[in-house]
Amino acid sequence: MSDEQKIEELIQALGNGEWHPSGSHVDGQSQTIDQLVKMGRSVVLSVRKALSHENEKIRFGAVCVLGWMRPEIGVEPPITTILNDKDCRVRSQAAFWLGAYRDERAIPALILGLNDRQGYFSVGPRATDILLSLGKRAVDPILQALQKVNVPLVPDLENQDSMLFFARLVWLLGEIGDKRAEETLLPYVNHQNQLIRQWTSDALRKLGYAPDAHR
Repeated sequence: MSDEQKIEELIQALGNGEWHPSGSHVDGQSQTIDQLVKMGRSVVLSVRKALSHENEKIRFGAVCVLGWMRPEIGVEPPITTILNDKDCRVRSQAAFWLGAYRDERAIPALILGLNDRQGYFSVGPRATDILLSLGKRAVDPILQALQKVNVPLVPDLENQDSMLFFARLVWLLGEIGDKRAEETLLPYVNHQNQLIRQWTSDALRKLGYAPDAHR
């Protein structure tokens, strides 16, 4: 059997097990993942292709293989783009590996994943934790994302996602505590939307902003 055939056989084997009841992994998949990782860079191209396989268990396993190989291959675009996978378990596993190595190249994808709250293993909470851990390195991309949010004047169900996205970005800026955020946040203090005003004011207080000192 050629190496190419062996790699393809192992990739197909990633889909043989059943999801663990918790949804955190596929039973019996770890040995196959280990075999692929030990084969080194020769598997990378085939594993990347497997990220778009119709079987979600194979996509999940492929993310794990690339994650374990990260010191060898770095965080590659396929790992970040799979944060848009239709299966929340696959998306969450991608977020886990992006967070494990705290790679700044993952920041834009993680910001977009903040609103992903589908399922118990959703990307949103993990993305939040990773961005917090990156600290000031994440501030500029968060500010850029904030300026692109279409903030509604009046909250309603139709614009709920935009509101929550804004809230999460502003909360992150407050928790990270970088004063570079003040200039971008200040215009929202007088916003017509009460929730926007409240979230922004809370973040500015965490940044140590004193309104009287700026008059």
